[in-house]
Amino acid sequence: MAKGLNKVTIMGNVVRDIEIKQTAKGREYVRFSLAVGDDYKDRSGQAVKQTDFVNCTAWGSTASIISRYAVKGKPLLVEGKIKTDTYEKNGQKQYATYVLVSEVYLVYFGDQPRSEAPVDTSNEGDPDAFPFGDGEAGVY
Repeated sequence: MAKGLNKVTIMGNVVRDIEIKQTAKGREYVRFSLAVGDDYKDRSGQAVKQTDFVNCTAWGSTASIISRYAVKGKPLLVEGKIKTDTYEKNGQKQYATYVLVSEVYLVYFGDQPRSEAPVDTSNEGDPDAFPFGDGEAGVY
């Protein structure tokens, strides 16, 4: 099968304060959600406000930066790839789809800088290093 393209860029507001965690082997990670507004007009011309909540996971230095600088309610721009993991819960196969973050941009509005240079973390994401079977499966 030919290799495909899996790259995503998302900007949204951080849903809740982000807490850095560690795997049993001491590897740092964060899981968080971004609220992404998707406003549009319906067929009758009425404005519809919709928000999608996008789950994200970051590892290593990217996780450290996000936990230090991302603030609940403030915008954050992330780049990465879509990942889907499977796990079992109550005997049922479950799926968790999320963005595996490889780069993060801190976004500011007002009199602060609009954005900072990206942080290069191209080799930080390792989806096999953290299977979802350890109690917090699919919960972000």
